[in-house]
Amino acid sequence: MRKVPELGEATDYPSAVASLDAPMSSRFLVALVCGSIVITLSMGVRQVFGLLLLPVTTDLAASREWFGFIIGIQNLLWGLTQPFAGFLADRFGASRVVVVGGLLYIAGLGLGALSTGPRSFGLTIGVLIGLAQSGTAYAVVLGGIGRAAPPDKRSLALGIASTAGSIGMFTLIPLTQGLVSTVDWRWTLVVLATLAASIPLLAIGLKERPTAIESPSQPLHAGGALRIAAKHPGFWMLNAGFAACGFQLAFLFETADIFYAACLISDGTIFRRVFGRNEFVDRLCFSCHARMKQPTK
Repeated sequence: MRKVPELGEATDYPSAVASLDAPMSSRFLVALVCGSIVITLSMGVRQVFGLLLLPVTTDLAASREWFGFIIGIQNLLWGLTQPFAGFLADRFGASRVVVVGGLLYIAGLGLGALSTGPRSFGLTIGVLIGLAQSGTAYAVVLGGIGRAAPPDKRSLALGIASTAGSIGMFTLIPLTQGLVSTVDWRWTLVVLATLAASIPLLAIGLKERPTAIESPSQPLHAGGALRIAAKHPGFWMLNAGFAACGFQLAFLFETADIFYAACLISDGTIFRRVFGRNEFVDRLCFSCHARMKQPTK
C-alpha cells in the first residue's frame, strides 16, 4: 500500500497525489458550502436581536438597560467559551462542535419564545445563544473549512466563508423585521429556531477525515501558543479589530432602533442592511487580494 506523502514532502508517486485531487476537491466544496451557510445563519441571527428590543421590553415589562445587559452576557459568553470550542473542534473535529452549537441555538431561540420575564429571556437568549455562537461562528467553522481546503485555495475559501456572515446580515434582518411587524416577537423566534434547525444537518458537510484531526507528535501547549502569538503584531491588531467589531455590532446594532425612533425614522433596518452589504464587499475584496498575494510554487 502506497504511503500518502505529507505536505511539502518530496514524492515519487505523482499518480497517487493526482488520485487524491478529485475526492479532496468534492469534500472541500461540500465543506465550503455547508460551512458558509452555517456562518450565514449563526451570524445573521446574532444581528437581529436589536429588532426585538422594543417589543420584548414592552411585553416582558423590562427596561432597555436589562435588554442590553442580556445581549452583553451573550457576547461575553461567546468570547469566553470560544477558545474551548476551538480546542474541542481541533481535538474532535468541527462537525461535532457545530452540531452541539446548532442544538443550543435551537434550544435558545425556541425556549426564548416562551419567556415570561427578563430572567428566563436572559437564560435563553443570553446564556444559551452565547454558548451556541461559540460553536457555530467563525473560529470553529473556518477551522474546519481551512483543513478541508487545498493550500493554494485556502485564503480564498476562508474569505468566501467569512463573507457569509455579512450575507446573513442583509438577508435575515429584513426577514426578521417583516416577521416582527406581521406576527410578534415570539413567533419570530420560533421561525428563527426553525432556520437554526438546519445547522446540525449542515454540520455533516464539515465532517473531517480522522487524519485531519490527529494530534501532532509534539503538541504545543496553550501557554506556549500564547507566548508565540503575543510576540506577533498581527495577534494584537486582530484583537483590536475584534474590539472595534464588538462595539459597532453589539452596541450599535442592538440600539439602532432607539436612535432611529428618536430621529423619527421608521425603518431601522436600512442601517443594518447597508452595513452588511459593505462588509460583504470588503471581505470579498480582501480575500481576493490575499489570494493574489499568496506565493505560488
